[in-house]
Amino acid sequence: MQPHAPTHTPTRPPVAPVSLSRAPLLPRRLPLARGASMADLLRFQALMAGEGQTVQVARMCYDRPYAFDCIASAHASASDPLRRLALHLFRAYEQDADPRHLHA
Repeated sequence: MQPHAPTHTPTRPPVAPVSLSRAPLLPRRLPLARGASMADLLRFQALMAGEGQTVQVARMCYDRPYAFDCIASAHASASDPLRRLALHLFRAYEQDADPRHLHA
């Protein structure tokens, strides 16, 4: 004879609703590129996806060599909007590499 499984299912306490007004905000400026915004990177990611290439937005924020590889790939694209955005991002990343802008 098999042991009888309990018929009582434990109940979980109710989950408190999440307040979006208290959610953390995305940074307006990127750690590596003060002249670029999160919106720029999300648009870049979408345009690159249209070209069949994956872009990790979080990595673009903290990994300069990765960001420049993605930007170089985008600059070689046949898509004019993607090339223009790549140039904008390149300038933003280069501006932050300039020591004169580190303490601005």
